[in-house]
Amino acid sequence: MAHSEFIATPPSGRGNKPMSVASLLRSVDAPSPDDLPGPYSEIAFCEAHGAYMISTVDEHHVRRARPAYCARCERQRQLEKKLARAAFPARFREASFRNYDVTCEGEADALAAAREYAQPFKATLRDGRNLLLLGSNGTGKTRLACSVAREVIAQGYTALYITVRDFLGMVSSVWDQKSMTEEALFATLTEPDLLILDEVGPTRSSEHERVLLNDLIDRRSRELKPMIVAGNVKVRELRDRIGERALDRLREGGSKAIQFRWGSRRTSRKHDSEQFSI
Repeated sequence: MAHSEFIATPPSGRGNKPMSVASLLRSVDAPSPDDLPGPYSEIAFCEAHGAYMISTVDEHHVRRARPAYCARCERQRQLEKKLARAAFPARFREASFRNYDVTCEGEADALAAAREYAQPFKATLRDGRNLLLLGSNGTGKTRLACSVAREVIAQGYTALYITVRDFLGMVSSVWDQKSMTEEALFATLTEPDLLILDEVGPTRSSEHERVLLNDLIDRRSRELKPMIVAGNVKVRELRDRIGERALDRLREGGSKAIQFRWGSRRTSRKHDSEQFSI
């Protein structure tokens, strides 16, 4: 039996609010829906995405409702909520692979490696694979990390951005305020599918800080939860910052490091990147 489709166009200024098929038919002096010979659909309009179905009526006039909203708009709303929870720095909230500025071969190579890491993220998550973005100030490490996270979130996963200073401050706050337990804090930081740990500096950490960083990295490694670690360091300096044991954890699962060897994005960019297994 042919499927008859009746489109109910909302009056100007009423957004997505649908008209019933019966109302539409009455408005054009047509027969009532009970007189229709076969199944039909009730359609609403989204100003951004056009028509979408909100119900179907079969040949026995049984109406089956569907979600009364535009599914594409709802997906966008959910994406925006996840992006907000990811806590990107304001400067990088709109960072993406699409707007990542490439001006030298090294940046092109780094972007390609980041795309491979993120697409598809299912494989990265399966292996618990990490990505290290290492280099001097202003070379685009944080922007690229947030671009990866945006792509991961668009695939339906969760991500969170924190700095080393944020993390150590969270631990201190737990001890000072007793608002939550340290165990609960580590559980919270282990939950996201991807964690960005940024601003790993070249200064040698205290033994206590290395213990805390090792604990975080170890917990996520055990759960096969990937991390992007970004910092103004080389690999040997990263070892001093987080400890040998934590660096070994970051090597697991076929993880890679990208050394950003070009100049600051704020000045000139002349050099290339170097990719290598950790």
